[in-house]
Amino acid sequence: MSNIDTLLEAADEWREAVNIFDTEMAERHQDFFYGLVGSLTESGTITPTDAGQIIATTGRYLQYGQRDDLENVLHELV
Repeated sequence: MSNIDTLLEAADEWREAVNIFDTEMAERHQDFFYGLVGSLTESGTITPTDAGQIIATTGRYLQYGQRDDLENVLHELV
């Protein structure tokens, strides 16, 4: 599984937890997602600026369901 696939799957699971109002599960998925982004930053795969853009776009996905935007950003940056 590629980094992009892993990030998309993690974001999907996070969004699902948010949508069912499971705060505890959503927090676990948030921590996992941020950990993945942090690992990519630490390894030099992405820059800290890229990480911020990924997290901001993920926030829009969680709130508005704009998965295509998230996929596009991930393909551009990762």
